[in-house]
Amino acid sequence: MSSSVRVFVEPQKLREVWEFVRPGLLEVKRASRDQWIPEDIYADCFEGRSMLWLMVEDGNPVGFGVLQPMGDTLHIWAGWGKFLMGDGFRHAHEIALAGGARKISFDSSRPGWAKIAGKYGFKPVKWIAEVKHGFQKQTGSNRN
Repeated sequence: MSSSVRVFVEPQKLREVWEFVRPGLLEVKRASRDQWIPEDIYADCFEGRSMLWLMVEDGNPVGFGVLQPMGDTLHIWAGWGKFLMGDGFRHAHEIALAGGARKISFDSSRPGWAKIAGKYGFKPVKWIAEVKHGFQKQTGSNRN
């Protein structure tokens, strides 16, 4: 059985793990509609506005999470690999408690997260529509 730990990456150590993190961020970005680029996350972590946590098993990185304090909320900006599965949400909860946050949030347009998020106590609180010319009411089912 492998042992796993989550390790906070200090800003001055980002370069040492970036070759592992960046491809995962690109994968997360491809699956989302968000406008950020991996370098936005690097800059945010380097400046201390976000935190990069690695999940390490038997000395090897197997996932990561980017957590961003936002007032009384700890926002999960990105997660990849084994970071969020298993006890990853528990880990984010512990960090939120230690930092005085009252809520944890994350955004995803991927339908599969609705089922998983509910298991951890998350509730949808915001709906977003893209603004474009020629607004029309959608007809039929939009379920994927």
